[in-house]
Amino acid sequence: GAIYATGSMIGVMAVSDDIVLQTISGNPNFFLLKYAADGTPLFGRTLGNTQIQQGLSIAVQDELVAISGAFTGELDVDGLSINSGGAPHGFAAGFNTAGEGRWLTDVPADIALVASCLDIGPERQVTVGGSYMQNATFDGIALTSTGSTGVFIGQLNPALTPATEAPGLDLEVQVFPNPGEGRFYLRPAGLPYDIQVYDILGRRLRDWRGVDELSLEGLPGGFYTLVVRLKDKQGVLSVRLR
Repeated sequence: GAIYATGSMIGVMAVSDDIVLQTISGNPNFFLLKYAADGTPLFGRTLGNTQIQQGLSIAVQDELVAISGAFTGELDVDGLSINSGGAPHGFAAGFNTAGEGRWLTDVPADIALVASCLDIGPERQVTVGGSYMQNATFDGIALTSTGSTGVFIGQLNPALTPATEAPGLDLEVQVFPNPGEGRFYLRPAGLPYDIQVYDILGRRLRDWRGVDELSLEGLPGGFYTLVVRLKDKQGVLSVRLR
């Protein structure tokens, strides 16, 4: 079968004559590479921003490819965004076998956290482990180290790791204004969308049926994920609440 690899890089990496990866700035980005069973490179991509990202662990199960690591600042994967501010946070990201991003979540800590190991179970349960300093939050659960650092291992909520198949992202829909103050609208307007709102920990916060607008009033500022369905089509959007 195919072979997948991740890691961190700075500058330019020539995987083959046709596959050349380049980082955004002078800081490390992480990468995803796919090889055929005979070692022939099939595709590669770098992911990250102008700050620091590390790809530390990778696992594959059926059509799901998952990566964990650490990042600072804002991390965007195919329209899905998380933000650590200035502190290093852990992350886990899911891709299909074509390398397209399907889900993204962070594992935050007060000072620093590194998600250095990851595994996928037979039912696609995603388990993440690593180390953190002082206090951390994993899937809504507060963790506190007894010393300066602690270790953790936990299984991500299935809401964080939806199906990896591309048909889930074939609904052409936009949200505006983005960023916005509280009320948001979908385009094309006037259609009976079903909408679910998730926070960066994958917790479903609100949902509506048969509407073309939504309200995030009363929620803290930050990034939220919208899952929008119309008949048999689905789209996933990232929205920032000021």
